[in-house]
Amino acid sequence: MKDSTNAQKDIYAFIHTFEIRIKQNKQLFKLMQKERKLVYVKNIRGDETETILEINPNKFHGYKIKTLSEFNSTLKLILSELKITDYYFSRIDVTLDSEIEFEKCYKVNSFIINLDSTRLNVDNTFSTTHKSGAKRQYILKSSNYQHAFYDKKAESKGKDDACSRTEIRYIKSIDGDNITSEKAIDATIKYLPKMMKSYNATTTEITDMLYNLYIKETASDAENSVSSFTEFVVKHEDMIKNKKVLTSLYKRCLNGSCASWLSKYRKTKSIELPLKQDIQARLNEYKNALIYYKNH
Repeated sequence: MKDSTNAQKDIYAFIHTFEIRIKQNKQLFKLMQKERKLVYVKNIRGDETETILEINPNKFHGYKIKTLSEFNSTLKLILSELKITDYYFSRIDVTLDSEIEFEKCYKVNSFIINLDSTRLNVDNTFSTTHKSGAKRQYILKSSNYQHAFYDKKAESKGKDDACSRTEIRYIKSIDGDNITSEKAIDATIKYLPKMMKSYNATTTEITDMLYNLYIKETASDAENSVSSFTEFVVKHEDMIKNKKVLTSLYKRCLNGSCASWLSKYRKTKSIELPLKQDIQARLNEYKNALIYYKNH
């Protein structure tokens, strides 16, 4: 994507969900929900002194709000309808939706989450699958920040216009400050370019992990053994996130030319190997989409 004016075509940004806290009895809002059936209120919890409302502002009008100015005007309408004058955000979900199929961009996006994990020095990343075994989500979690990529087409059963979704969730605070919609967008725009600074360290970390696994699985007494490097690559293809990982791993496991081996491998098997510029391009697309959202 070459400029931010095109950001709405294939990848677009919006705020999907937020939570606000109000110093009022939750029963007041429970009653309001029962009387009016407020479709944009996803959840109400709390106690006699405080209410936590989980809200999807896009349900207020019935469409995705794709500009920050419209989000802010919709927020005012929601607060007015709920008769809320004093509140604060305890969570905001910044969302980036794409027309690209989940499987087609899984490696790029899961590697971006790996980059973010390295940037934050947080190891809590994991994937989830459907009961069929199909991948559904790759996610990074910490106490006040989450970064997820998931199959929106599968999750919505094709009802949503997006095929895949990236979601960055801010919880409790942003860089020690109170959460606002502007701060959530600005922080995401700021963080995205910083992720590429972790490229070499992340690639090395993944290569080390795969090399240790290769040694383990090629041992003579291994329970789930593999007989060759080729068999190992076939088995763990999803974990080989880009071409540099494969090249680095090959050099540690075998002699000779990785390019020659790869050419032979591709005659009978397929493997997706994103390049560094592919990762950078996706981050640029996300940044442009967020800038478009912020400025319109």
